[in-house]
Amino acid sequence: MAKGLVIKGLKDLLYALELGLLRDMTEVKVLRIARSCGVDEKWVSILSDYYGLEGRESISMREIGRRHGCSVENISAIMPKALRRLRIAVYVSEIGYSQETSIDLVDLSLKISNRLAKAGITTIGALTKLSEPELLRVHGVNRFTLEEVKRFLAKAGLELKAIVLSGEASVKDVGFSTWAMNFFSREKIGTLGDISRFSEKELMRKFGFGKKCLSEIREVLAKAGLRLRGE
Repeated sequence: MAKGLVIKGLKDLLYALELGLLRDMTEVKVLRIARSCGVDEKWVSILSDYYGLEGRESISMREIGRRHGCSVENISAIMPKALRRLRIAVYVSEIGYSQETSIDLVDLSLKISNRLAKAGITTIGALTKLSEPELLRVHGVNRFTLEEVKRFLAKAGLELKAIVLSGEASVKDVGFSTWAMNFFSREKIGTLGDISRFSEKELMRKFGFGKKCLSEIREVLAKAGLRLRGE
């Protein structure tokens, strides 16, 4: 923010949110959306203090810090998070998601959004063209990230690209965890059919598989119409 620049009112807030084209927005509407979409009340209060909303006088970050018992550094860290959360809430409420929606307007953590964008996945449409295994191959994406993405897509009425599995499907195209993939590589297991030749006891006692990894394997095998030996 340029030194000496006076920040005041809804127009400046919408400009900061990069939503200046929403001409019909009112202060009451923005704040209602923020609260109904679960934006932290403290964040709403900080934004109201900074932009002079709800009848307040616009004050500096230092003054906001004193009012909320935070350091200037904490307020500076909160502001971009609050603006991003509010930006997403207003966008979804007023425009809604489409295949062309930018990935930075998706209700995912900033870290995940940045990783997707860095990998060239810049829109929701590009995201839904990926299967689970393809998404897991994106740098920094793991099982927890995948579940967050799937929860968001489900709320938006969308899903990742479906894949048809069979016994001939390569383990590399399924999206197993790194631990399981290391095991498959070591034992020269290339397909789901190869996995189905093992029993639960062999995987647990001989190779050290735990219940979580076994559950992962059973889930994938079931999608291919397969089971572990003896089941």
